[in-house]
Amino acid sequence: MMALFKRKDWKAYADYMNPTIIELMGGKEQFVKTMQELKILDEVDVQVHKKGKILELAKMEKEYQCIVETFMQMQVTGMLVSGSSYDIGISTDGKTWTFFRIEESVTPDQIRQLLPNLNSNFKLPKAQRAMGKSLDEFMPTYVVQYLK
Repeated sequence: MMALFKRKDWKAYADYMNPTIIELMGGKEQFVKTMQELKILDEVDVQVHKKGKILELAKMEKEYQCIVETFMQMQVTGMLVSGSSYDIGISTDGKTWTFFRIEESVTPDQIRQLLPNLNSNFKLPKAQRAMGKSLDEFMPTYVVQYLK
């Protein structure tokens, strides 16, 4: 997904987005158009992207679900930003996955409204940002925090 993001291949990127997000944005074509129009993305330079752990994993009745962590260092409009982010992954076959980014501003109730079949035992982590710090500076202070 990161390679698609860096190439700004929004059509292919949309294939990895949770269908609920695509639907909320008005469909795949509207998602692509919106991403193309977000000028701030032209000022994002992802310098470091590291995979973290799989924090949660469950086999539900009709799908697999997980929560994965990633760590990034990027320049955004000239400012160094590092931190953690988390995605909810959903797959019907365990091979092809779509993802839902857990944003800092959402509540667990909002996520569960959008993803009603999400495992109720999952603890939902909260993204963290460190402004003006490299990823090497961020990591020693990193501890998973959870949405409330």
